[in-house]
This record gives sequence, structure tokens and C-alpha cells, in this order.
Amino acid sequence: MVEWRNRLRKLELPAALLLLSALWSAHALRPLLLPDAWMPESAARLTAPLAALIFVGCAAVVSVRRRAGIISTGELAQWLLAGCGFFLLSALLTTVADTQRFALMALVPWLTAVLQPYWSGREHGTKDDLLPALLCLVGMLLLFPFALPRGAAEWRGALMGGIAIAGLTIAGLAVAGCFVAREQRGHPRALVLQRMPQQMAVATLPALWPLALPQSVHALAGLSAQQTAVLALWTLGVELPALALLWWLLARMRATQAALRFVLAPVLAALAARAMTGASANLAEWAGAAAVMAGAAWMLLAAPKTDTTTSLFT
Repeated sequence: MVEWRNRLRKLELPAALLLLSALWSAHALRPLLLPDAWMPESAARLTAPLAALIFVGCAAVVSVRRRAGIISTGELAQWLLAGCGFFLLSALLTTVADTQRFALMALVPWLTAVLQPYWSGREHGTKDDLLPALLCLVGMLLLFPFALPRGAAEWRGALMGGIAIAGLTIAGLAVAGCFVAREQRGHPRALVLQRMPQQMAVATLPALWPLALPQSVHALAGLSAQQTAVLALWTLGVELPALALLWWLLARMRATQAALRFVLAPVLAALAARAMTGASANLAEWAGAAAVMAGAAWMLLAAPKTDTTTSLFT
């Protein structure tokens, strides 16, 4: 009985990451899932910021109830920078052409595996994660063929997008790994857990920026009662659980494992779209999907040779 419980506990984090990726994949499937009841894209893009607003409010309430201490300006800046890496990265990806976007997403786990020792201060299974991350990268290129930019404008856009995405990934994860690790070295774990709601709320703030745009106000004001109800249900049933799962996993997974959501979500979306539309996949696409799933399973389930008991934040 104890052995089965231990096996189930090992599957807890992979199952949660798979669920998070499935919720993320729902973004691409919205036209298929809600063909008649959905709303203009200008309003649909606001579901994630609205979920972040609810999340910030809940985290702030928990923080006040726990009577956490006043945070300094330096801590605020660090947590905001970490949030930029987590949330603005996804926003930047939407500005890149489709033929380059998935390749950039596939680079995130590999880039995280390569650079993880530089922000953790010691190796956290990085050598064990490089090969599965590379397998995921190859699989993504098979499933979503990469096309080189054409013309100076596309090259400039792809280059700037790649630099910005890499910079935000490195900066956000590096700051998240350093400042919480520093707190844990100097304070009891109970105090660190007491401060987590503050860290979560502040780092989620960058996800709220679309709500401050004038066009967002007009988009929300023009919705019908049915569209408003669908917007609320999608926010509470898809976006908010995904955000809560993301933060729950970040505190328990290595950075490379958490970054797998950038490859699992598009693969799940592609497979679900083909199943819903009846479209067939060719051999290269099936091989690509299998390679991504195999790389993710390898990274999540294989016993690491180095100490990986700490999370992304430590």
C-alpha cells in the first residue's frame, strides 16, 4: 500500500503539469470549443489578465490574514522582474510569425537547462535535462516546421523577438531563483512560506497590463450578457485554475521541468485540433509529437543523478 502511494506521489507533479498544459492549449482551441457563443478576439484576450486580477486579490487577502511583514522596494522590483519573465514572455510570442513562434517556444526548456546552474549557484540535474530538452526541441521542429524569415523586416522582427524572449526568460527565472533562495538561507522555512502570497501577488502584476489599455475597456463594454457570462466562465474555469497550477508547480519543480509547458501545450492543442476537425497527421507530425512527449516523460519521470530536491525558486 505504501509503495503504491509513493508511486502515485511521483506522478502527482507530471499529472499537474499535463493538466496545466491542457488548460493552456485551450487558448488555441477556443474557436473550436466555442464557435457560436464566443466573442471578439479583443475581449477574448482579456481572460488571462482578469484571472491574474482575481489571483492577485486572493493572494493579497491571504498575505494580510497571515500578517506578513512590509516588503522593501528592492524586493518589489525583484518580484516584478520575475513576473515579467513569467507573463510577458507569452505576450511577446504572439508578436512573432507562426513559422518562428513554435521554434522559440521549443527553445525555452533547452535554454533553461543550459543556463540553470548560473542562477541556482549549483547544478540541479542540468546535465540530465539537456538531452530530453533537445529531444523536445527536435520534436517541435518536426511537428511545427520552421521557416526562415524572408526579407530584412522579418529577420529583424525574428531577431528582436528571440533576443527579448531569451532575455525575459533568463532574467525572470534568474531573479526568481536567486531572491527566494537568499531568503531561505537567512530565514526559517515557515517565514518564507508566510511571505509567498506577497511574492506571488507582486510577480503576477505584469499580467494585468492589458486591462489598462483603452481598447480593453471598449471591448468589455461592448459585450452582450451571454458573452459576459462566457467570459466569466472561461476566466474562472480555465484561466484561473491554470494560473493557480502554474504557481503551485513553480514551487515544486525544477526550472527545466516547469518550462516544459511551452512545448506540451502546443502539442496537445495540435493533437486535439486534429481530433476535433478530423484532419489527418503525416508521419513527421506523429514523430514530432511522440518525441516531445518522450522528452517530457524522460525529464519528469527519470530519477536524476544529481540533487534535484529543490524547486525552481531555490
